[in-house]
Amino acid sequence: MEQIGKHKKLLTLVVITIATMSASCGPQQKYAGEGAITDIKAETWLTIDEPTLGFKSKFPGKWNTPPVETMETENGLAYVYIFDYWHVAFQYGITVVKFPHGVADMSDPDTVLDFAVNSLAEEQNGTVAFQENVNMGGYPARRAMISLPDSYLKQARVNTMIILRNQLVYRITTAGVGNHEFIEHFMDSFELTPVIVQFNP
Repeated sequence: MEQIGKHKKLLTLVVITIATMSASCGPQQKYAGEGAITDIKAETWLTIDEPTLGFKSKFPGKWNTPPVETMETENGLAYVYIFDYWHVAFQYGITVVKFPHGVADMSDPDTVLDFAVNSLAEEQNGTVAFQENVNMGGYPARRAMISLPDSYLKQARVNTMIILRNQLVYRITTAGVGNHEFIEHFMDSFELTPVIVQFNP
């Protein structure tokens, strides 16, 4: 129980930072923006490259970057970086949490990943329809799909991949009713890169 409690404390910090889809699609129309695409091969897919966070990926349009958020931990501040793009009622998002040293205990990654997926399902009042462990650049990760309740859009679901990379936790997410090819293209485009260290987040 003590070991689970230790990981639960860590993942509670991670889970609360994740932007997810709301029940109503109406207000989200405004996020579609210009350049929304209907062809998976269209050149409007844009590459995001964040060397200080150690990743690059592709979005089907220009992403939003809210201000960096911070969370207090017993060893100092953790920084939360969110990148997202809305296409009609569908969201593509990447969340990165950078923990100070000594906070992110990854000695039991399965416990951490189990808690993250189950917490997301509980938060959305959904059910875990599928999940599998994957390896991302030598780091433990989990892909999962969560079916949302009937009160959401028909066949709405959340697809996510969570990667544990030492002091960095990545969360790649799609949410809503979207084109399967778009979802796979977005998820498969994510890759880890060498982290360029800087003093200020």
